[in-house]
Amino acid sequence: MTPTNLKPVNARHRTNKRPTQRLAAALLGLALTGAATLAVAEDEDHPRGRDEAPGAPVACMEAARTALSNPATFKWIGPHKRKVAEDAYSITAQVEYGPAGAAPKVVSVQCDVLRAPGDQFVVAKLRLPARQR
Repeated sequence: MTPTNLKPVNARHRTNKRPTQRLAAALLGLALTGAATLAVAEDEDHPRGRDEAPGAPVACMEAARTALSNPATFKWIGPHKRKVAEDAYSITAQVEYGPAGAAPKVVSVQCDVLRAPGDQFVVAKLRLPARQR
């Protein structure tokens, strides 16, 4: 014969936390929020990805412009930058070029670009289709 109006012994402990436990939980939550805010602030100080090396695609474009014939009708289409190592980038793009009055040619260009001292970018290697050199 078990009475039906009795609560389990642990029910009181689940609903009524001690004030020190509540305070500890609140302080832990604040500490974690502060740590997350600090991590976001650190990331803003050191940008990554596309904003890290805006001069790399420009260096590749200038190298391709000088390597291709008839740079007067040169159009740089959709460059893609990929960081391959510390201060080293691989740039790929489509280039539309050709003599004035003729149908333009579209070729793929790939450059290996290195960051030099003074925030300069140097094209270490330029890859063009064999017949376009």
